[in-house]
Amino acid sequence: GPTITAGAGTYPVQVTDASGKVLAARTFTAGETVPFTGPLPLRLRIGNVQGTELAFRGKAVDLRALTKDNTTTVTLPLPAATP
Repeated sequence: GPTITAGAGTYPVQVTDASGKVLAARTFTAGETVPFTGPLPLRLRIGNVQGTELAFRGKAVDLRALTKDNTTTVTLPLPAATP
């Protein structure tokens, strides 16, 4: 599952699994790293993208491309890129 690492500051994060179960809905603190597991897809709402690192299946997820006003909602796994 995905792993979120918070940088400086605090970050509101919500993670929901495929069944609609909320796995986390809280504020992360600086330096905190939290892994999540649950049925895919997982939906993440991240409130401070600039300071957040997200990894899924061992690979970094570029949140900047998915961000508006320093917040994002992302569903993992990401849709496959189309040529």
